[in-house]
Amino acid sequence: MSKSKGWMRAAWLAVCASVVLLAGCASAKHQMGALDQMQYAYSAAIRWGDFEGAWMLVDPKYRDAHPMSDMELERYKQIQIAGYRDVATQTLADGDVVREIQIDLVNRHTLTERSTRYTLDIGAIPVLKEETHLPVIVDPSHAAGRRELVPALARAAVAAGADGIIVEVHPTPEKALCDAPQLIAASDFESFAKDIIALVTLMGKVVG
Repeated sequence: MSKSKGWMRAAWLAVCASVVLLAGCASAKHQMGALDQMQYAYSAAIRWGDFEGAWMLVDPKYRDAHPMSDMELERYKQIQIAGYRDVATQTLADGDVVREIQIDLVNRHTLTERSTRYTLDIGAIPVLKEETHLPVIVDPSHAAGRRELVPALARAAVAAGADGIIVEVHPTPEKALCDAPQLIAASDFESFAKDIIALVTLMGKVVG
């Protein structure tokens, strides 16, 4: 199981006074109280992985100037929060308050891939086609771990409805520094591609 940790700065959703809707505060004391409340709501949303809710806490002016696409939101949904810690808080010269936070992240897709290496879940393809509007891309190279299995798994993925295939190719697989057993030789790729295109055409679809 692979766990990736990283730093995510507060600038991601611009967690500062200009972002968290403090423009109407009448005093510094009231401003800090409103700031604390907004930051608590924001951090709670992040901790629970509610990125859409966290985004809605951002100043509308900032959201309008930096719109988040559906694709970007889907990418955030792939992230699982493994840890959350306040690092520092500072007040800038213009009165804006900025918080710096450390967030430990886990990529849900990486977890799945690493825990099921050498197994390609063909049944997941039609399920994903129903559950998401995004293209479903299959990587038979990493799923197989052996180059002789890649063509068969690629055809199975296409037949199950995959929108695309990722395969690893190398001029001389035996000399590759990484993943050598699963690499298709560049000289074999043309025939591999022709087989896939023939299957796609048979299914009434178009490549490209």
